Amino acid sequence: MRDFTRLLEKEKFIDYYADSIRTSAPTGGWVTKYSKQFTVDEDGQVLLWSFRYVIYSSGSSASWDGVRALVDSRIVYQILQYVPASYANEGDQTPIGMIKLSAGTHTFSIQVRIDTAIYYLDIMNIKLGLFKLEDQAGIDATATQTVTAGATATVLSTSLTKLAKRRIPLGKTSKTNAKIFTTVESSGNVVILKNPGEANEANKLNARLYIDGVEVGWDILHNYANKTPQSVWGERQSLILDLADVQGGYTVEVKVYNGYSADKSVTVHLQAYASPWLMPLESNPMVELDVPFGSTIYIVSEPLFADPTKEFRLGFTKAWSTVFNLDNYYVVSGTGILQFSYTFDLYPSQIPQFLKWKGDGATISFLVADIR
Repeated sequence: MRDFTRLLEKEKFIDYYADSIRTSAPTGGWVTKYSKQFTVDEDGQVLLWSFRYVIYSSGSSASWDGVRALVDSRIVYQILQYVPASYANEGDQTPIGMIKLSAGTHTFSIQVRIDTAIYYLDIMNIKLGLFKLEDQAGIDATATQTVTAGATATVLSTSLTKLAKRRIPLGKTSKTNAKIFTTVESSGNVVILKNPGEANEANKLNARLYIDGVEVGWDILHNYANKTPQSVWGERQSLILDLADVQGGYTVEVKVYNGYSADKSVTVHLQAYASPWLMPLESNPMVELDVPFGSTIYIVSEPLFADPTKEFRLGFTKAWSTVFNLDNYYVVSGTGILQFSYTFDLYPSQIPQFLKWKGDGATISFLVADIR
């Protein structure tokens, strides 16, 4: 039995533009500095995008500076920040994102905004490609709402499909790994992203991320909280969600507390992508292992947007786990295209939590079970 979980025949290279695109003079608003048209052959292919930018301020004048990326007219990344007259590196970031698309012709573009002359704003290392995984789900949503002074409002509420568990050669799918990318903006107002346990701040718009009513927050923040951003971006790098016996949905919300003394309009742009075959940041049992004793399983993993040290393990989290560090019976790790195989001639082969893996930036591409 075998399963091709990464549909390699559906992948497509679009562009890699390594050179710097420099802007220094005022732009008079948002202007396009890079644009690439591409074709999506079938519904459900996912655009994987990334680029790097560097903002270096002027020593003589302050400025409002911004960078944003769009797919067609939809914002997938945006920061807009006040940069003081400091002659310093005010931002060196490499955002990455995923957006599930419909078949047809699309355009990816990067725009910049400089209100007063600065030393430079450079865009570089632009990478674009299409991929598709089995058992995938996605979100692309935008919402705007006026938030009452001193109150909290749900600015965006949407649903990510909760797929039903599926029979695979190793047993059943059990969990999915979600990445969530969020831009929050409010013209003329300071916007910040808050994580669980952090207090709201006065004279700011405080945004928080929730899944099924539980605050989860962001792992990566392009927040510029020490400045005065009007637009910020955050990524939830790896969120493990349980699958169900029947298909349903996860409720995804962005709530904003208005710390100002006047009502404020807030806009949220959110993209999300989830699949069990997107390897998680930390070790997790993404499948319920269920093969006959004596069988051999094979798993192939490989890079998608990074080449991390991937790890497969057979074992349990035990009562005194951190004391003895002897949770695992068998471990394989490495970079590049990594193959894991194991023959169940001693350890149990039908226990849900026994097989775990990790490797953020990589995918599971093939599953094989030689049933005996």
